[in-house]
Amino acid sequence: MLKEALAELVRGLGFDCYAYVNLQPVRTYAVSNYPSEWQARYLLQKYTKVDPVVSMARARMQAFAWAAEHAHKSADKRVRRFFHEAGDFGIKSGVIGIWAYVYADASIE
Repeated sequence: MLKEALAELVRGLGFDCYAYVNLQPVRTYAVSNYPSEWQARYLLQKYTKVDPVVSMARARMQAFAWAAEHAHKSADKRVRRFFHEAGDFGIKSGVIGIWAYVYADASIE
């Protein structure tokens, strides 16, 4: 149900693919419709530690757009390799939305 809703949402925004990532200090949870080969490579190479988009999302905690067009200028060769490989799968830009859920006790005494 979540995958279908996310696919419909991103198509409405003009995108083909999505990655929903829940970043937690201990564990990261992700749902994506990126090609399965890319998802496997991303996990195998532990790209959550290299992916600058993930780092920016953690630091900013607000929505932003990103593009890999200047990635070749990165001083870090791991970042350059990451964006090159992502580009091989057609992943070159995107929009990051940050959603935070706050749970509170709504009971009134």
